[in-house]
Amino acid sequence: MNRTFSILVLLSFSFIAGAQELKKITKRSGTNYFAIKETYTVLKSTPEIKQGDYQQVAGRSVLKGQYDHGARTGIWEAFNQTDLEQKIDFSNQEVLFAKPSKMFKKAFILTQTESKEIETTLRPLFVGGDALFSSLLGHNIRYPAEAIEKHIQGTAILSAIITIDGKMVERRIVNGPGYGINEEALRVINLIPNDWIPLKVDEKPVNTRIELEVNFSLSR
Repeated sequence: MNRTFSILVLLSFSFIAGAQELKKITKRSGTNYFAIKETYTVLKSTPEIKQGDYQQVAGRSVLKGQYDHGARTGIWEAFNQTDLEQKIDFSNQEVLFAKPSKMFKKAFILTQTESKEIETTLRPLFVGGDALFSSLLGHNIRYPAEAIEKHIQGTAILSAIITIDGKMVERRIVNGPGYGINEEALRVINLIPNDWIPLKVDEKPVNTRIELEVNFSLSR
């Protein structure tokens, strides 16, 4: 009886350990000039679920942390090369450190009755910081053929809303030089992941409208 019980316990333990076995995944995209590399582990039993250490390198950006059954957990850090840009505790949903973002030109708190411009450096946070945001733009952007033909350069100004649940919605062009640049700027902004931490006012998340710029410049 005791021996049978011991065997059953051993088999159960082996099954649980096996279910938690991890497999390392390395994903690369882009070109030799600009590559994005992700390194992480998944559960062998359910390979679509991230578990354990995670690191992403995209251009100058480095983002690293840990997953617990597909959810971010513990301390995550974002770097611009070796300079710390963000430090976020996902276990407690707390931003421990964040450099002021330079990618937003304006930001407005939205309520049911008004749109109030924020006068401070407070902004919603894109997880990974300016370095990752800029790297993703650089990875995806394609200079429009019409603008190249006519030697058009310039800046497209876009508007979007960062919602209380960390999504970017209602993306639109505010102004731009045309010749395909406006449309391309909107296309690449639509490719940015919905991976935001909303602005909090009095410890409560608020909807925020942001304005940002996408610059197009031809090399000489």
